[in-house]
Amino acid sequence: SHDTIADQDNPGLMKLGKNNSSPFLNLRSWVSDDFKDIEHIAPQEPDGSWDERLYDLNTKLYGSVGNLTLLPSALNISVSNKSWKAKLLYYQHIGNKEPQKNQELEAKAEREGINLNSSTI
Repeated sequence: SHDTIADQDNPGLMKLGKNNSSPFLNLRSWVSDDFKDIEHIAPQEPDGSWDERLYDLNTKLYGSVGNLTLLPSALNISVSNKSWKAKLLYYQHIGNKEPQKNQELEAKAEREGINLNSSTI
């Protein structure tokens, strides 16, 4: 993830960004409160809402690095075992720097019946 940015042409994927755009390979970043917890994006235990192939006992994809992300503790608690749609809205909030975009995300959550923890956001 070092110096990567969101790939607008391929939502959900990253591409190389400019130097210091996401400086993860330094000690200060790794000891900050922003990266306190490791979150399983798809929960460790299947609940029927995630693709069952993630839980195949031969591959155990739910435990692979592609299913893990670092989050601040409060956000990790809020996303917990929520659906992908809810988690995505939380992730979009933390990746966004425009107040208007956050309002749009909150309206989208409301339309979809997803209750976001406002203190976490």
